[in-house]
Amino acid sequence: MENKEFSFPNLCKVKKIQSLKLPFVKQIRNKKFPNTYFLNHEFDGLGVMSIEFIFKINYSGIFHEPKLAPNFCNKYLSAGSSKYNEFEISQLLQNLGAHINFETSRRFSIISVYFMNSQMKNVLEIISDFLLHPTFPNDLVTNKILNEKKIFDINLERSSFIAARHINNLLYGNFHPYGRMTKQSDFDDISVKDLLEFHSVFYNSHNLETIVSGDIPKDAINYLNSTVYKIKKPSDKFLINDKKYFDSNILTPPFSNPKRLYISKEDALQTSFRIAKILPGPRHHDFFSLRILVVILGGYFGSRLMKKIREEKGYTYGIGSYLIIEENHSELHISTQVGEKYTKLVLDEILVEITKLQNERVNKEELEKVKAYLVGSLLHSNDGIFNQAIVFRNLKKHNSSFNFINDYINEINKIDSYKIIEIAKKYLKKDSFSLVACGPHKSKLW
Repeated sequence: MENKEFSFPNLCKVKKIQSLKLPFVKQIRNKKFPNTYFLNHEFDGLGVMSIEFIFKINYSGIFHEPKLAPNFCNKYLSAGSSKYNEFEISQLLQNLGAHINFETSRRFSIISVYFMNSQMKNVLEIISDFLLHPTFPNDLVTNKILNEKKIFDINLERSSFIAARHINNLLYGNFHPYGRMTKQSDFDDISVKDLLEFHSVFYNSHNLETIVSGDIPKDAINYLNSTVYKIKKPSDKFLINDKKYFDSNILTPPFSNPKRLYISKEDALQTSFRIAKILPGPRHHDFFSLRILVVILGGYFGSRLMKKIREEKGYTYGIGSYLIIEENHSELHISTQVGEKYTKLVLDEILVEITKLQNERVNKEELEKVKAYLVGSLLHSNDGIFNQAIVFRNLKKHNSSFNFINDYINEINKIDSYKIIEIAKKYLKKDSFSLVACGPHKSKLW
């Protein structure tokens, strides 16, 4: 078959996006109930809505013993309540067309539920029962924790899991909450009593924020007030401790020298890399430029690391760089898995690509492609009111508003290749990274 070249006419001029139109957020603050945020816009009238219940895990919660209590308390809320068992809760919500999700991050426990607004009262009555009165049935929860321990044991055989555990420990140390590593004994130390105790302390109105989005009924606040917002007030002891101990500076990473760690695993066929360092947080003037730099390095399929190490060299199937964003700082991570014979070659190539970004200008074509990718990603993540609610929740974690998005777009449009070199020289110094590798002993690097 004869190959033919096709050309496409320039059908229209593409307009550069300068900003996004984002929903108005209405905040309701009242002594009778927790902070509530309504994300309103001209909805399509499909009758679907979402509510997110967000509980802050404060200083004493982060350092709580046993350490798995925050995660398991949230995860097993629906294992049973004062009125229903786990199966009944699942069936009732399913019959009402509701979808629920439980998520625990470093500092927040989140319960998200999507449903038809006509069923709001019925859905909230079920959710409020296990949110306010969980029973954590002993046999059921004990069995679930045992299963979690088995999964943890299996993961401990994976070199990628081992490397990921140790990189946080290198970054933060043993005495910072983000540096503490979960042990097998932690699963044995936790009990139903611990979950009930944690719930009684942290699942209170002082700790709760609610984000409501979608096709919201006019009487939504009344439904919330008559169900979930019956949640108890915090104890005096909790308020005193919260005010006394919870200082966001507690979570500031300790100053430490970059470290390297190689973990030998004789049965490993590959070596797993984790390269990381602490960077400024979202309110720092260099933060947007850093995000763009990290994407150029390894944040999308056409990135420097993917093109060089995957496409050209064939050393690995996948490699990437990304940021984990905290309130006052962020973490840069570079991760990959490679065949043992390529271990040193891959590390060398990563450092070569970093050096290039520090000394060579990014050409116009690549920079425009990255800018288009970044703006497209923002459009995708803000497509629809439910995605916008998730974006709003994540912005609130570091005390930002929707203005953050348009400020980011402005920096994307403005940044040039000289700024990329400046930021790379300032923040990507080779000797500033901590490195963890886990693989065969014969591939040991240091």
